[in-house]
Amino acid sequence: GRGANALKLAKQGWSVLGIDWAETAIKLATEAAEQSGLNARFIVHDAKNWISPLAFDLVIITYALPGAEDNRAMLQTAVSALASGGTLLVVEWDRSIAEKWGLSTSDFFSPASIVAMLPGMDVEKAEVKYVSDMFSGPDDPRWYGAPEAKLALVQVKKP
Repeated sequence: GRGANALKLAKQGWSVLGIDWAETAIKLATEAAEQSGLNARFIVHDAKNWISPLAFDLVIITYALPGAEDNRAMLQTAVSALASGGTLLVVEWDRSIAEKWGLSTSDFFSPASIVAMLPGMDVEKAEVKYVSDMFSGPDDPRWYGAPEAKLALVQVKKP
């Protein structure tokens, strides 16, 4: 995306590093951070095989798991980037949205399926989150006739 979550954290005083494979997204996020004078840096990289030189207190993955075995690789990259006691927050479309979009449920997640890919982590939260106003209307490409969505939300801590 355009770094909305990273920029929001930077506005709250966090030092932020955002990673995305899309150069345009990184350019937009970098410009927004610079215009606002935020402590945020963004790099183009494939997050499933990135090796972090730093240990982070918080890693967030939002709607970014790539599919199939690459999901495990990306989650393991995220876990390896966490400091001891650090938190990983994963938010993905819940499997229930697949039916509404006419897609296979195998491309979507449940909280349990995400937790299963995070062995050894302390699970703090694993739930389906209902969002009543996720989509703005028919002009939103994800619109399926209603504004609500269900999300698979998982929060784990590295021991």
